[in-house]
Amino acid sequence: MDTTDHSQIVRDAAWLVDELATLKHMLRDVPYLDRPMGQESVLDMLARIGKAADLFFLPVFGSLGKATPDAGEVKSLEFETHLGKVRSTVDEPELLLDSLIKKRMDVLHILENLDKKDFERTIVFKEGKESISGLISLMVRYDRKQLKMIAERMLAMDMERHNAG
Repeated sequence: MDTTDHSQIVRDAAWLVDELATLKHMLRDVPYLDRPMGQESVLDMLARIGKAADLFFLPVFGSLGKATPDAGEVKSLEFETHLGKVRSTVDEPELLLDSLIKKRMDVLHILENLDKKDFERTIVFKEGKESISGLISLMVRYDRKQLKMIAERMLAMDMERHNAG
């Protein structure tokens, strides 16, 4: 892997920090605690990103300083199935977003301090081995999926407000 690939992977991982900072300004105008028809609220969706970081990404990436990195207690790449239903424990989006930004910055700090060769190291999971660069891609895809669902929910709420008004 050359320096460009390494830099691009770290930039991809940094993407969520920018998205979360942007979201802080947008959430003020939406009913972020509403759970329409028993679905998750916008804050619940954000809390799911935090739970994935706490239970999967931070422990896995945190193990990279060890001689033999491991998956910690989460030994499955199917981490989403182990998250369960997530309910936000805070009702202030700024607090939750600040916490998520800090968690992502912690991951970025780990990644920025890796050597290029470390990105090809592998970690063993129940399903097989996965490279660090593959895990970063998994994290980015997961984050994008969550933020897409949040954006769709916010758009639907905005359309409902316009139609009601």
